[in-house]
Amino acid sequence: FVPFIERQIASLAYFKGFDARNAKVRPRLVAWLEAMESRPSYQATKSDAYTHSRALPPQLSAGCSFEVGCEELRDTIDMFPVASDESATLWREEGWKWCSDNKKARREAAERLIHGRDRVVSFASRAAGTPGLPAASASLADPRAVGNTSAHPAVDLILRHVVQSLLVQQEPFPSSDLVDAAKAISGGGSETVLAVVDCLDYLRARIGVPRDMSHPAAQQARRELQVVASVLRDVVNKSSSKADIRGETAGVTSVM
Repeated sequence: FVPFIERQIASLAYFKGFDARNAKVRPRLVAWLEAMESRPSYQATKSDAYTHSRALPPQLSAGCSFEVGCEELRDTIDMFPVASDESATLWREEGWKWCSDNKKARREAAERLIHGRDRVVSFASRAAGTPGLPAASASLADPRAVGNTSAHPAVDLILRHVVQSLLVQQEPFPSSDLVDAAKAISGGGSETVLAVVDCLDYLRARIGVPRDMSHPAAQQARRELQVVASVLRDVVNKSSSKADIRGETAGVTSVM
């Protein structure tokens, strides 16, 4: 029975901005949920609000309406899976006390990416490939997509740096190795770098809980993918700025 309650709580939070886990208002409900969440049998199947928010609309064969005032909670849930603000503070939803250790969560995320390396690279490279037809009813599902195998080496390289960042939080960030890797990819042009960014964003939006990993690990992976993608974007922006400066200088020289 608890999985149905879990979906209802997640959907109410995302689409209506309703916090059912407010212990001051609903102490008995929260106590019951926490008791269920202490059971290993439930821990293995528990999902998160982001995963539920993407699974519900296609199940209903229709879109879900948003309640006025839900924006803050909805945007918080979407912060790491789909947003592009890499400066945001790491957020974790309620209900994951049994796996709240950040270091363990980062190790879990890294282990999942390493374990499925070839499949993850191939999956992420769909973003640089051809969308499947006909389109699936779920916005994030694309089972007939054709990946771009030529993107595999670059995506694999950058995902290795994502894993390294998960395991070794380097200061200062980004590391010189990551910057060098981004610059190496930029040798193929800004379009190549942006294609890799699209692949990272594609993967980030599709990490599912518990299918791929736990919610704390998923948040760490989503966050790291978001930050590394921002490093790649910065490389493109700096290259564009230098190109603009060279163009302006050449124009001045020709006039003189």
